[in-house]
Amino acid sequence: MINPLPREFQCSTWADNSRVISPMSMSQTSLTSWVTYPNPDDCILKFQAHKKQFRLPFYLVCDFESFLSPADDDDDEHYNRPTRLIDEHRVCGFACHRVTDIVEYQTDPVDYSGPDPMSVFYDHVMTESKIIGEIL
Repeated sequence: MINPLPREFQCSTWADNSRVISPMSMSQTSLTSWVTYPNPDDCILKFQAHKKQFRLPFYLVCDFESFLSPADDDDDEHYNRPTRLIDEHRVCGFACHRVTDIVEYQTDPVDYSGPDPMSVFYDHVMTESKIIGEIL
C-alpha cells in the first residue's frame, strides 16, 4: 500500500532481531513505518525564537590551543580510582574576539602565545567585561 500524499514514503523493510520482514508480511501484520521528507524550499534551519535570545549585543568568541602531554600523576591515589590519568591538555595560547553588530565597537581578535596563557586570558576577559559594561 502506497500513501497517496506527496513526500511521504512507506518504509520497505523492517528489521526484527534475527530476520527481515518483507513489505508483504508488513501489510499482513500492520507493521508500517512512514518517513516524511521536508519541503526542499523550507529545509534550512533558521533561528526563529527571538524572544528567547540573549539581549546583549556583545559576545566573546574564544579558541584555545593546547598540547597533550604526559600527566604528572605520581600520587598513590590513582590506585584507588577506576581510571588512570595518562595525558592532559596543556594550554599554550588563545585567541579571543569581541563580536557585535555595532560597527564602532568592533575590534580585531586578540591572540596570545607565551608563558601563563590562562592568567592572561582571564585578565583579557575581565578587561572586555569592564569595557562592555561601560558601553552598556
